[in-house]
Amino acid sequence: MGYSNWSDTAYKSRQNFRQKTNQSAFTYDQQVRATGKVAAHPQMNPAGVVRESRDSDSHPDSVAIGVLFDVTGSMGVVPRVLQTKLGSLMRLLVQKGYLA
Repeated sequence: MGYSNWSDTAYKSRQNFRQKTNQSAFTYDQQVRATGKVAAHPQMNPAGVVRESRDSDSHPDSVAIGVLFDVTGSMGVVPRVLQTKLGSLMRLLVQKGYLA
């Protein structure tokens, strides 16, 4: 599941692209609210998918990390604030040695 490593460069590149194209990281959430069609995004729907963190030759001591955002409305702007700090969270986890 996921990719082999975290890349600040890739994350910042996606952020910059969204800013330049005036896109939100919550575009799908906005579409759901606008259309009323409530469903998990096909790429994020866990139904029928097995997600696991497994050791491999490139990652012999794998560590699974899940970061979930409650965008149901009760949290207000908190999910958006947390999303803007996701890169800092990942950078901190790598720098402090929690992830190798």
